[in-house]
Amino acid sequence: MNKIQLLIVEDERLVSEDLRRCLEKLDYHIAGIASSGEEALQKAEEQKPDLVLMDIILRGKMNGIEAANRIRSCFNIPIVYLTAYTDTDTLTRAKVTEPYGYIVKPFDERDLYCTIEMALYKDKIEKKAKSSEQWFSTTLTSLSEAVITTDTNGSITFMNPVAEALTGWIHQDALGKNFKEVFQIVTDDKRTPVEDPVSIALKERSSVGFTNRSLLFTQDGTKTPIEDAASPIIDSKGNILGVVVIFRDISERRQTELELTEREQNFRALASNANDGILIAAGEGCHVFANQKACKITGYSAEELMKISIKDLSHPSEHPKLLKRFRQRIKGEKPPTYYETRIIHKDGHVVPIELTAAKTTWHSQPADLVIIRDITKRKQADNEIRKLTQFLNLVIDSANLWLCTIDENANILIWNRAAEANSGYLRDEVVGSNKIWQWLYPDKIYRTEIMRKIADMNQGRASFEEFQTTICTKSGERKMLYWSVKHLSGEKNDIMGVVMVGRDITEEKRLERQLMQSQKMEAVGRLAGGIAHDFNNLLTAILGNTELMLFDMAAGEPMRPDLEQIKRAAERAASLTKQLLAYSRKQPLQQKLIDISMIVENMQEMLKRIIGDDIKIILLLEKKLHRVKADPVQLEQILMNLVINARDAMPEGGTLYIKSKNALIDKNYCKYFMFARPGKFVCLSVQDTGIGMDNPIKEQIFEPFFTTKAAGVGTGLGLSVVYGIIKQHQGWITVDSEPGEGSVFNIYLPAFEIEQQLESEKLSVIKEVKGDGKRILIVEDDQVVRDYMLRALDENGYIVFAAENSEEAIRIFNSQKKNIDLIFCDVVLPDIDGMCLAEQLLAEKPGMKVLLCSGFTDEKSRWKNIRETGFPFLQKPYTLNELLTIIKDIFEPEALRVLPC
Repeated sequence: MNKIQLLIVEDERLVSEDLRRCLEKLDYHIAGIASSGEEALQKAEEQKPDLVLMDIILRGKMNGIEAANRIRSCFNIPIVYLTAYTDTDTLTRAKVTEPYGYIVKPFDERDLYCTIEMALYKDKIEKKAKSSEQWFSTTLTSLSEAVITTDTNGSITFMNPVAEALTGWIHQDALGKNFKEVFQIVTDDKRTPVEDPVSIALKERSSVGFTNRSLLFTQDGTKTPIEDAASPIIDSKGNILGVVVIFRDISERRQTELELTEREQNFRALASNANDGILIAAGEGCHVFANQKACKITGYSAEELMKISIKDLSHPSEHPKLLKRFRQRIKGEKPPTYYETRIIHKDGHVVPIELTAAKTTWHSQPADLVIIRDITKRKQADNEIRKLTQFLNLVIDSANLWLCTIDENANILIWNRAAEANSGYLRDEVVGSNKIWQWLYPDKIYRTEIMRKIADMNQGRASFEEFQTTICTKSGERKMLYWSVKHLSGEKNDIMGVVMVGRDITEEKRLERQLMQSQKMEAVGRLAGGIAHDFNNLLTAILGNTELMLFDMAAGEPMRPDLEQIKRAAERAASLTKQLLAYSRKQPLQQKLIDISMIVENMQEMLKRIIGDDIKIILLLEKKLHRVKADPVQLEQILMNLVINARDAMPEGGTLYIKSKNALIDKNYCKYFMFARPGKFVCLSVQDTGIGMDNPIKEQIFEPFFTTKAAGVGTGLGLSVVYGIIKQHQGWITVDSEPGEGSVFNIYLPAFEIEQQLESEKLSVIKEVKGDGKRILIVEDDQVVRDYMLRALDENGYIVFAAENSEEAIRIFNSQKKNIDLIFCDVVLPDIDGMCLAEQLLAEKPGMKVLLCSGFTDEKSRWKNIRETGFPFLQKPYTLNELLTIIKDIFEPEALRVLPC
């Protein structure tokens, strides 16, 4: 523990030393001894002693009282006087320095000790009090609120700077003034005086709470809105020492409150007239505000809404989401502020709403501002629009036509299902861009022309246009489209885009070409059939008369070679006529159920001789092949023609494939071949590895007289005859060929699944075909043919009557009293057809034989009726042997009868 430091100021050396010894004995430490006032000041500054023992009377210019006063004021060190003088004058002068005690010389040790200890204690207490007072004063001075203290009489004892500024009084002027004089307040509404808070606190001996309805008049008359509070100052014994008043300027707050009040009024006015519901939720989602629109949407009154929370109002499935987002906003997080949700109306039905939320404050507490909008009608409208859109999309997608809409930059906006299916490009690939035009029209020049037409629409230079284009699909297939293009106009006639409707005319164009080809070939067929009638009559007469002359002429006569040459020429002409008839599909068929594979196998050796050694034949024949009903001779002719063409297509040799198989044709296949039809068929294929054909040639190969061979090589009737025979058998033929890739001809004939044993050719040897006096009535309008038939039958044992027309035939029939064994009649007569005449005469004489013939090959021949009646038929031209043989067969049923099918 540090000893007390004492400074002795005594000009008598003996006294000072005696005093030093005495003090050290009392356990004090002597910081120094000074003999004058000046020395005392110096040592006090240097040593900073705890106490100075000061002699009042000192030598020198500065006495003890002056030195004590300087030490007290400069260093705040307590002073105890040492004096031998106790007169009143000396004591009075010493009191001014507020000494802490007096020691009268001479002094004893006890008095010295007591005086020093009392002085030190008093100094300690005073310093502590001053420190507390200074702290209190500093604290009150540092407060942002104004502070005034009074005594129990209401006199002001303290005022801090804030109080000075608010009252207009300074501290020195206000001290001792009555509080009412300095602190004058009135009510802020009626300006009536208000009892001051000091009087209230003294009277009630309790604190007076803050009030904020007062105006304070400053010294210059300014009125300041304040709030104030007062509390009595009570010591430890319960005695009231005074009152402390605290007050503050609330001008800014009052202005803020006014602004907030105005804002709240504006908010309520706005909320009351808002078209949307407005709710404010605070705490745990409890509602603290609701406008009328919110009440209308929810079905609750404002009072009822104040008793329920967000959870009570929201749809059960929406509870977690709404509460989570509410709490996130209250915490200052940023959840979604706009979304759609559902609430439960008071009556229980669900209301879809559009919700916008934001964090706000309500009475200084965080809250959630929620704006709700009933979107029931919009949902219904959206649903109707969605249904309408779905319906329109279904309509658009159900159309077989391409439908696409484009904007001013040719970007695709709509791309329907037909466009997807026909182009191969899906909606997701094309919508939103204009790349499709590069894909559909790879050729830049062609594409530029198409885009120019579209641009004309978009820029109003044209309103409607139609054109055909060829497109390239995603798979590389070429298709033809017929476009109808029109611009879309708005209410103000502004162009909103272009709609394009496309029709796939690829098949239509193909069918048009096939129809034109069919019509052309039909016309040629009709021409061939018409020519064949007259030509057949001529050939019948030429062949017949030639045969009659040869029959009577000996082998060595000079004219016989010429007649044989005439006969061969006539036979060649007849063969040419048959080819024309086969092309025109007018030739009667001798049909049987046959196996095409057997026909091919039987012809294999002959075909090898025809094509030569440099061509290899490979047969790929199905063993269990369906039967076809066909004329075997004409099938052989078909195969022969195709093989010869294949040989000519392989001048340097190659391989020839002949195939047969069963084929099941479906509807999809029929789309690509005009004459095809669904069902079971037998397919005969002839494939070569020759030079092949291009498209222009393929389109003409079945036309009569068309050939790619050199002049004088072939007639050009080979494939046209093949075509005609196949059509006559109710089938069709296709060709697949590319230049340098060879050719494949596929023949399809209707299949018959019923297994029948193939009929063997019955070879008949007619030993004698001459007649035995049977009576025959010939009805023929062509005189040359009629004369030939008269001579031929007359010279071969028949009794013959000849008529030019039906009228003459009936007259002869009646003149012979119906004694006619056979009527040999041309189907086409000048007056009535031969069928009618035969039926008329058969009615007169049932059982009479009938033989019909014709040079026509079209509908005039009445084949269908002939087949139905079973009348034998002989097609012109015919040879003498054919004529005599069929008549013999008619009269002798046991002999071979060849009847048309």
